[in-house]
Amino acid sequence: MGAWSHEPFGNDVANDWADGLEEVNDFSHIEDAFDRVLTAEDYLDADEAQEAIAAAETLAKMLGK
Repeated sequence: MGAWSHEPFGNDVANDWADGLEEVNDFSHIEDAFDRVLTAEDYLDADEAQEAIAAAETLAKMLGK
């Protein structure tokens, strides 16, 4: 059963994205999520949006916001 919520990490896509944070020692994983959203042409895939929201939440927590 999948996770569904309005919370930034309340869905499977965001949780899967967060697992990738363990594989890097820099901000590249967060940057990649933002880049995919910022370079979207006509259509933004829901999975890409969910990853970017998770990335924004991660960055905010890292900065103490």
